[in-house]
Amino acid sequence: MKRIRPVVARNARELAKVLGLAPSDGMEIEFRSDLNDKIIEVVSKKGLTHSDVARLAHTSRTRVIGIAILTTFQPMSCCEY
Repeated sequence: MKRIRPVVARNARELAKVLGLAPSDGMEIEFRSDLNDKIIEVVSKKGLTHSDVARLAHTSRTRVIGIAILTTFQPMSCCEY
């Protein structure tokens, strides 16, 4: 049986390289991650609900909840309408 060799990627650019993506994809992953972190920080600091964020972003509450779940961030009430 073949042994699986572990690969370590220390940042988004290295991860993109390991996955065979273009360097620009790595930069985009890093940018999106930084942007998500900043959004999470602002939402937490201001104590916004999913509804508040949706209204401010001109999008649906369902979409905001989906994004919150994908980023494993849910300090806001998940049942807020």
